[in-house]
Amino acid sequence: MKNIKNIFSLTKNFYYKKNFLTKNNLFNQEIKAFSIISLNTHSGSLQYNHKSENPDSKLKNYLSKNWVLLKNTYKYNIVSKDSHYYNDENEKTLISGIGKLTQVEFERFAVKTGLGLSNTETIFIQDIIFKGKKIRFVAENPEDIARLISIGEEQTFFDDAEILVLVNNVENKDKRFILFDKNRKTVLTNSQNVDKLTKIIIDLSA
Repeated sequence: MKNIKNIFSLTKNFYYKKNFLTKNNLFNQEIKAFSIISLNTHSGSLQYNHKSENPDSKLKNYLSKNWVLLKNTYKYNIVSKDSHYYNDENEKTLISGIGKLTQVEFERFAVKTGLGLSNTETIFIQDIIFKGKKIRFVAENPEDIARLISIGEEQTFFDDAEILVLVNNVENKDKRFILFDKNRKTVLTNSQNVDKLTKIIIDLSA
């Protein structure tokens, strides 16, 4: 009998709390107003709440999920398609996707690329539409951006990209590479060959 009373008490208590939470919208809104997401980064802690979802925080949040943690300044969509860039037509390039490259190796390289970009003085970010896909390029200098957006059909702005291309020329300048993950639609590169980069991006766009 005692157990039956305890079950009745718990059920009644649960119903009261559930009824209170569902009917009292103001109370629910108050809870949401103070919900905070904390991201621990190598340069400190970043905090976002639902009221701070402005374009700047959305961009930083997107990059933080893709290995790039903005420490310094960034420039967004300022590079013109007519900007000068160098195209190395004879470049010897290591090209590898997941399969030849393991997922673990790709992730390690992605982290290293992201840290290299994060530690540069200024990051350049460019969003374009190519073959109907939203593509985001992130690099440490405008020449790399100009080389990539030369293939673009339209420069635009968006929150999330369908294809992400991270360019890191900070390290391995003598060894050119294009590493990609088709499932994640991500490219890691320091290549200076437009044709090779375009081919990989076309493959990811299919």
